[in-house]
Amino acid sequence: MEYDRYKIGTSLKRLREEKKYTQEEFCEMTGIGISTLQKIECGIRGLTLQNLFICMQALSVDANTLLEIDTSEILGTNIGQDNLSVDQRLLGMEPVKRNYLLNTFVYMLDGAEQLAS
Repeated sequence: MEYDRYKIGTSLKRLREEKKYTQEEFCEMTGIGISTLQKIECGIRGLTLQNLFICMQALSVDANTLLEIDTSEILGTNIGQDNLSVDQRLLGMEPVKRNYLLNTFVYMLDGAEQLAS
């Protein structure tokens, strides 16, 4: 998987506009500078880990959505189609896939705790 600043920038802009936030409103909510947001949305500047978490929270999305990561490539399935609980879905996965998701979730939780403190 390759980090594509342009793709992530357009994804951030699309998600922000879907929530009907102007750049100014979004910057006020997140504390991200307007110049920084404009550069991120144009693909000139990358999204830092801290700004990733801030944007995820402001837009109420997960990292995969914001980064436009197709989890079906990683997990071999479309995880959004099942009506099972998270625990049930994890138990039904191969150990490698389950560990990948659990490690990703723990990493995200650690980052969110750092931002909250």
